[in-house]
Amino acid sequence: MSDEITDKLRRLHQYTSDLTALMASVQAQTPPEEATGTEGQRAWSEGFDSASWLAEAERVETRGEQQNEGAPVSPTPEAPVCGQPRDVLAMTEDVLKALRNARGRAVEQPVPAAGRNRERSIFITLSPAGLQGCEIEPRWAAGESDGGINSGLSEALARAAGARMINNLM
Repeated sequence: MSDEITDKLRRLHQYTSDLTALMASVQAQTPPEEATGTEGQRAWSEGFDSASWLAEAERVETRGEQQNEGAPVSPTPEAPVCGQPRDVLAMTEDVLKALRNARGRAVEQPVPAAGRNRERSIFITLSPAGLQGCEIEPRWAAGESDGGINSGLSEALARAAGARMINNLM
């Protein structure tokens, strides 16, 4: 990371820390639950005046403006290191090797699943993308009603979907 970005992040961190402290001091002075009505609000606002919260807010704002002008700020806390640091070149080689291995693996083409109705007069084939094919024996269909054909289609489709589910488990 460049020094300029790091410096900006430090300033942002300091500004948010100052705002957090200001908010904590304001929240610490919230009126008690029994102090309701005009008297409770008056006591609460007088508490702000005595705690000089406005001066604190101005201090935070002034510090923020100074930080934007390039004034030095306190350093950000060090981030915890998890594990042992690795050499960048060694890690890059490991990543490239893993990518080559992944690219070299053969991608198995999904097997289409097929299903037939009980009379074996309707044949449906499903691919992973959806319906691949449907064959209906014309002589059988000529002798069936609409309901019979729909029933046969539903049965063949259910068997093809079951076969596809079994193929996916393997």
